[in-house]
Amino acid sequence: MTPPLIKWLTVKDRHRLHSRVNSILIATSAFAIAGNVIQNGEFRFRGIEDNAIFACSQANLQIVLPIYGPLQAALKGILPDEIELLVVQKIAPPQGMVPFTEATRRVYLNLVAPYFVEYFETYKSLLRQHKGGRKHWPKTWRFGWAVRNAISHDNRIRIDDEDEPSVTWYGLSYTSQNNGHELFIDDLYPGDLILLMFEMNQELDAVIA
Repeated sequence: MTPPLIKWLTVKDRHRLHSRVNSILIATSAFAIAGNVIQNGEFRFRGIEDNAIFACSQANLQIVLPIYGPLQAALKGILPDEIELLVVQKIAPPQGMVPFTEATRRVYLNLVAPYFVEYFETYKSLLRQHKGGRKHWPKTWRFGWAVRNAISHDNRIRIDDEDEPSVTWYGLSYTSQNNGHELFIDDLYPGDLILLMFEMNQELDAVIA
């Protein structure tokens, strides 16, 4: 059964997220194809049903990424003009599907995390120009700052200033009292990082408009 469509996440060439999302798709495609070959001895493309599912922990959503296409295009030197990611309501995995283990989820997190950090570091100065210090940033960017810190500190919360206001996103909230708490696996899944990056970009659009 196909879950109901929530929305499309679309990025076009020259969009801030275009090259980053494309790189995530290529890496995910390569990992998924290699995994299928190792497990089954071959990879047979079945059509649109061949997708990688990046679940979200905080939102009742999952992001659908194509397995076939991104890697093949990259090998031919083709850069897509437009990329669309399907966002659907979270459903249970189909019967017989290979279980999505914690180890696999960590691999997918590691595919997304470097591009999240690179996006944050590239555009934080632009946000400062328009909003000033971090306490004046939109809440998605303040939470993104905490995520970026965690990625750089063994995936654990690192908020040095005890007076730093709490950072919040969906059902999550952190202060310096949460230092050392592991952010990923229990709190954030790969889909959350992608969703957060898109929400941060929407906030940035609104700030500089």
